Amino acid sequence: MHLLTVDAGSAGYIATGFLADGTTPAVWTSPDAVAWHGRAVTGKPFGHIVLDGGTSFHGGFVLAGAVLGEEGCGGASHVTPSLWHSSDGAAWARATLPGVSSAASVAMRIRRIDDRTLAGIASETTAGVETVQAWTTHDGTTWTPVATRPNLFWQSIIGNGSQAIVVLDPPDLEGPLTIAQVDTDLSLAELIATGDAPELTETTPGWTIALGPTGVLALSGDGTELRLGVPGP
Repeated sequence: MHLLTVDAGSAGYIATGFLADGTTPAVWTSPDAVAWHGRAVTGKPFGHIVLDGGTSFHGGFVLAGAVLGEEGCGGASHVTPSLWHSSDGAAWARATLPGVSSAASVAMRIRRIDDRTLAGIASETTAGVETVQAWTTHDGTTWTPVATRPNLFWQSIIGNGSQAIVVLDPPDLEGPLTIAQVDTDLSLAELIATGDAPELTETTPGWTIALGPTGVLALSGDGTELRLGVPGP
């Protein structure tokens, strides 16, 4: 087997990749990261798909990917962003995504906002034009369309199980980072920073961000600075 993604949440661990043949997509789930249950992601309810990853939360497991349409010249004639849910990692069902549309090229992300809210965000490109669709769920089976910023697809949503943030680069990639809290409808609320907030400069081109019980921890790309941001009074 060849693993491409791994994630974990309150339902357990989930990994996606390929079987030993290198072409058959597969998913593995585990309650403890020791004993794993794996299966090929083929046939019903999957079809001919491309997997982008999976996650775990209180409602079970969710896979994100795209279903390929009929083959045309040079590949699939259309691609549809898709999500699948399983309460136990064994039996899977494809979710209904209201308003979903197909495109020439699709990538699908699954993000955990908190332990009871997931977001599926799809980037779709046709004739060089990109559009973004998004849905949220509290149980993995019923998905609600929500508006979202197009660039949120490309951002990592950083969570600690009870809340989540995104980190946005400044214009021209120089200046303070913008850190915003992500609500369960994917709306963003900027966190106003005071003091020595992390910023991008010629000598500090990047930061690694973590969200924990105390606040936001930022590690500079060169490993020389560690800054902690805590909620204000």
